[in-house]
Amino acid sequence: GKRQSNAGVYLLVSGCAKVTGNTIDGKLVMLDIRVAGDLVGEFAALDAAPRSSTVTAATRLTARLIQQSEFHRFLDDRPAVARAMSRSITLKLRFSTSRRLDMSVGPAEVRLARVLAYLSERYGVPCPEGLLISVPLSQGEIADLAGSSQPGIQRAFAYLRRRRVVLTRYRHQV
Repeated sequence: GKRQSNAGVYLLVSGCAKVTGNTIDGKLVMLDIRVAGDLVGEFAALDAAPRSSTVTAATRLTARLIQQSEFHRFLDDRPAVARAMSRSITLKLRFSTSRRLDMSVGPAEVRLARVLAYLSERYGVPCPEGLLISVPLSQGEIADLAGSSQPGIQRAFAYLRRRRVVLTRYRHQV
């Protein structure tokens, strides 16, 4: 592919962003979420290959652009940070592999429960009812994360709501 000579990295300072990609048939699919403290664009900054996904603000967002050369110097000068970056990338790859395996089998209810468990662990905020997933996601985006159809996820939500496992509000799950 074409090389990018100035692939910068963004440090999310505040807010939430959605990571999306296009399938081979051109369908936009939700891949993951990034929040304050996360880096985006580090893969392209490290290997100079074209970006593999698109990151879009889901809420009001503040980000700091770190130029590729500055990012490389920072990692070169701080081996402990370079190791932490390697661990971070490894976690992203492990999540991707795990999600691919988890979401390839099972009914929609199980897939939805796995996604909600992941979102709760990573983004859950304690509230009187349990944990509030404070990331604004549509059911279609949750279906993408679960590797399921939107109607399947709607039925799965209804199933989990009837059993009082989950409460839903507009773009919030508890």
